[in-house]
Amino acid sequence: MLASVDHDWALQVSDWAYAYGEPKLTGQIKKSPNDFQVIENLGIVPCGEGEHIWLQITKQRQNTEKVAKALARHASVAYRDVGYSGLKDYFAETYQWFSIYRPKGGPLDWAEFNFSGTHILAIEKHNKKLRRSTHSANEFEIVLRSDVIAESSEVRTELEHRLNSIEQGGVPNYFGLQRFGRGMSNLDKASEFFSRIDGAPKRFNDKQAMWVSAARAWLFNTVLAERVKDGSWNELRSSEPCNLNATQSYFLSSSEDRLDERLANGDIHPTAPMWGRLCERDHVLFEGAKSCLDQEQSWLTKYEFLKQGLEKLSLPYKRRSTRCMPDSVCWHFEENSLVLRFTLLPGQYATSVLRELACFY
Repeated sequence: MLASVDHDWALQVSDWAYAYGEPKLTGQIKKSPNDFQVIENLGIVPCGEGEHIWLQITKQRQNTEKVAKALARHASVAYRDVGYSGLKDYFAETYQWFSIYRPKGGPLDWAEFNFSGTHILAIEKHNKKLRRSTHSANEFEIVLRSDVIAESSEVRTELEHRLNSIEQGGVPNYFGLQRFGRGMSNLDKASEFFSRIDGAPKRFNDKQAMWVSAARAWLFNTVLAERVKDGSWNELRSSEPCNLNATQSYFLSSSEDRLDERLANGDIHPTAPMWGRLCERDHVLFEGAKSCLDQEQSWLTKYEFLKQGLEKLSLPYKRRSTRCMPDSVCWHFEENSLVLRFTLLPGQYATSVLRELACFY
């Protein structure tokens, strides 16, 4: 068994660097759920027939898993027969799709589905289950409130300067703090879980998967923070694994490939590790990236316990882009607030965009 290690996670979060300097503005988001709207862009049109019922649902003050369980109860199916593409914020107004596998039984009266904070917007049929990360993007409309916005033209000018920088160059692709649980508890749970395992379990339950995911995200954010500090989060270093935009594919960069233009256009991005066990392909690929990987290893020295735990679970090693490039960015000011709209790829966090604009209470 691995020995557990105690860390002051919250203290270390304060060391995560900002791309455009720590904001001076303090503001509020999510004063009400409709101040933080998330619309899931599915990128799929249900075919209109099949054994799966697809529902578009809007929700407030409900988490995705509880809605999925309520749908399973209403349809008298197992929870595993309900699909959804991604988890959406609890304290927000969100629009997302769910699927229910129901090959038998009579028609359901969805008008009788009465689950607090939810409303069904559309009902379709399809021939496939909705799987995780199926959606193509998430659209956000967020209201940032602060009395200083109304009082100071300098604050509005500073916000616009930062927004222009974000629109042109993106932000560090940090995992949001919600990934780590209240009080960073998911990391403590991951540490405890790793200390109890002798080998890779055949499967994880939902809570264990959440803890493991938090551990991988923490290691990624640690490396990314160092790259923000040294200014390389949005630059390709020589012979490093780079990511093809909107995919999970990565390849080794080369000075001979003339990648600068593709990097500037957002077609490719630098990467940091999603820790796991290297496969043979990775060993071959990374033979030319030793300097890059050694540097990452040095930044993660004090987290050997998390690294070893993830390797013990035989999770595949992956790479994730260090850069998040919001699309369709637009904004306007309303009295004491900034109203901001943008679109992100699945797995990217709106809070990582917002942290470059203001500190929140």
